[in-house]
Amino acid sequence: MQIKQDFERRVAIVVLGDLGRSPRMQYHARSLADAGAAVDLVGYVETELFDAVQNHPMIRVHALRQISASDFIRRNRRLFVLHAMARVSLDTIQLTWALLFGLERPDTVFVQNPPSVPVLLVALVVARLRSARYVIDWHNYGYSMIALRLGERSPLVLLHKWLERLCGGKADHHLCVSAAMRAQLIQRWGFADPIILYDRPAQGFEPIAPELAGELLGRLRQELDLPITSRPAAWIVCPTSWTDDEDFSFLLELAAQKHDEAMPDLVILITGKGPQRTAFEREAMRLPPSRVHLRTLWLPHREYQRLLGAVHLGLCFHRSSSKVDLPMKIMDMFGAGLPVCALDYGPCLAEQVQHHVSGLLFDSPADLKKQLCELFSSFPTDTRLLDELRLGVDRCRQQSWDENWQEHARAGLIG
Repeated sequence: MQIKQDFERRVAIVVLGDLGRSPRMQYHARSLADAGAAVDLVGYVETELFDAVQNHPMIRVHALRQISASDFIRRNRRLFVLHAMARVSLDTIQLTWALLFGLERPDTVFVQNPPSVPVLLVALVVARLRSARYVIDWHNYGYSMIALRLGERSPLVLLHKWLERLCGGKADHHLCVSAAMRAQLIQRWGFADPIILYDRPAQGFEPIAPELAGELLGRLRQELDLPITSRPAAWIVCPTSWTDDEDFSFLLELAAQKHDEAMPDLVILITGKGPQRTAFEREAMRLPPSRVHLRTLWLPHREYQRLLGAVHLGLCFHRSSSKVDLPMKIMDMFGAGLPVCALDYGPCLAEQVQHHVSGLLFDSPADLKKQLCELFSSFPTDTRLLDELRLGVDRCRQQSWDENWQEHARAGLIG
């Protein structure tokens, strides 16, 4: 459906990534559209968008073309740099054309960061040329993500950091995902009054009835060719984007270890798409038979929501490159009433997970194994710790995304 041209506000949301795997920016798009703004959503279209975004009459999607890197290129540092340079060149041309000529003049250009290059510079230039406000939503730092691959002292990383700080400093308004990040943006980079917009689960993340959960897990058991055991298995979900800031060596080591006979089989479903998935699957195939069953899969959004509401535990292996971002996947799991075992990467995580209240924090494979034994050694007859954590998740429920967005983000985006 075409959007009329007489709305008071028009917002261009720019994501230099797959829109379908950018839930926070999709939530922004829906909230803006529900508030009466016409939204132009610009990014790659590789996976399906949420129905509430795809079918919203106030949202138009502008697809960019992506140059994908093979596993061979990603493993070769020199080829990776050359590929990145080619990709930046194409993205600069595409973004400039789309934002200058492919959509009506926006009142606000709203950018997800990271990635930072070239999107921050292009968005800044376009915003100034088209007399629009320039707003950044800081999910993490782009330079810290690249440093995971190239090293902190790489000239490209240092250049990236300089551009990120320079272009970020020109923004008219900032949103960010944690109090720790807000403090850094103010103290280290001198940005004026960033607003914390914590991630919250959107509508649809909730526990599901036991009979529906049994039906879903039974179907997945067949589809994923899981063995039938004499004792009920514990089902665990591990949502991921398969990026460099997630450490899945923990899972490989866990599956390679011997487990006490008191433990049930553990079915660990690793959901999502991303660059590290193929390498992980190769390593997992080399593992000897184990009572820890690792399976990778991709689910449509509604099926993913139902899965979180059906399983017994969530896992998070996010190892923050900046130590000040928070994984949104944990909030999705909390929305479904699901306790989480999360890799403890620093004090910032306490803003999201309360140890022994809403989840457990681990810092080594041995620590994770110990926690799983505590949770499941008497499963399913004795699940006291699991039940206590589930109650803790319920007690920790906070504002919904919509309430949080109205209070903290609306004014900065559309007034």
